[in-house]
Amino acid sequence: MIEIPITSAFDFLRIAHDFKINRNHSSEIEFYRGHSDKDWRLLPSIYRKYLLSFEEALINEFMRRRPDEFSESDGIFNIVAKIQHYGLLTRLLDVTENPAVALYFSCYDNFDKDVELFVFQISLDEIPNNTVLNIITEFYIRHRNAGGNYNVKTYYEDIARKHKEKDLETAFYYIANGYYCFSRPKIISERILRQSGSFMLFADDVCPKENCKNEKCIRRHSEECKKDSIAKDISERVKTLSIRGTMYDYTDLHIKYVQNGYRYIVKSENKKELLAQLQTIGINKAFLFPELNNEGVDVMEEYYSRIT
Repeated sequence: MIEIPITSAFDFLRIAHDFKINRNHSSEIEFYRGHSDKDWRLLPSIYRKYLLSFEEALINEFMRRRPDEFSESDGIFNIVAKIQHYGLLTRLLDVTENPAVALYFSCYDNFDKDVELFVFQISLDEIPNNTVLNIITEFYIRHRNAGGNYNVKTYYEDIARKHKEKDLETAFYYIANGYYCFSRPKIISERILRQSGSFMLFADDVCPKENCKNEKCIRRHSEECKKDSIAKDISERVKTLSIRGTMYDYTDLHIKYVQNGYRYIVKSENKKELLAQLQTIGINKAFLFPELNNEGVDVMEEYYSRIT
């Protein structure tokens, strides 16, 4: 992999522009994400902090404390998206359609760490609708049994009577393969609007995977795979699926196949200069977090930067 140094905000905006003008199809769109520590992976914090098994409990406790903030009519996905924006760890990973916003979030803390920036380019047709997002999210949030496991077959059969076949097949494409998908939530807050906020929704890893060849399963440290050949039909696949309770790390695959082997890196010593450059085009804490208390924080930070 080749590291591409980002020494100014305009370096990354130029890269974003190149992705845009080199789209394979007019329906493609770019999402961006920045890590303030380049050693972090493309995995949600709830997994990296070993809290995935407490997912439902965390969400229920948040909703218990602020019941007036949530409506079941919003759908479970949009509820989780709202919770994510107020600091609770979920299976969502924040991305943005604005490269300047991604650059800001990668530089505003961890000043002793180098940054990594990611560009995602997908077709609008690949972004699931709200029904599909709700089917996926509902499965992981509300359908873990007493033993902590998921019964995929039962859930599939139950909702098959309630949803269109296309929505069902799309949702289980992600569940049955352990894939993430991109999602664009309802604009339910000024913050989401200003941050051009979207999400990657992660599924748990599964066995067997779609392209499994029934060879020795190195990841399970077993001599041979005990699963049957993988059925192409989803309604048959769900009968043999095992949800692993982990998440697959696609970071290196993304860099190799989407970014053509390029890693976009900001050195730690350049972070404050990039933040100053972003300030000139109005990308700062007060803009991205429009709650009134952040105006005061932004004023103080600006004056501190002047005197230092």
